[in-house]
Amino acid sequence: MINSEINNDELLLKSIYRFVLLGNVSDRVIDAILFGVKDDFVWIKTQDIIDVILKKKDVYSTSVHFGPLTVQPMDRCLNHNPKLEKYRYFVQIKWYNLADDIIENMNNKCMNKID
Repeated sequence: MINSEINNDELLLKSIYRFVLLGNVSDRVIDAILFGVKDDFVWIKTQDIIDVILKKKDVYSTSVHFGPLTVQPMDRCLNHNPKLEKYRYFVQIKWYNLADDIIENMNNKCMNKID
């Protein structure tokens, strides 16, 4: 039920800006995400990031998520390691299939140019 609530377009758009495009300390939106190394990378522009995330809503998944962005504990610190204890109450947002989504987006753009 929680995924149905948080994956509505309005909240999802706010989440995209907070978790991907802006962060929590910036007032500047990113232009693109580059994934790879200096001479071998793929990229996705800001509007494409928004489009991809809005299209990948899956309210039936068992994990809490915003589109393809999964919410999870930063570190459960089960061994009570003092170095990691400060992360016990943090959560992190991960985009597990980032590279796949970027490549899929680039392929779709190429296919649209051919048509």
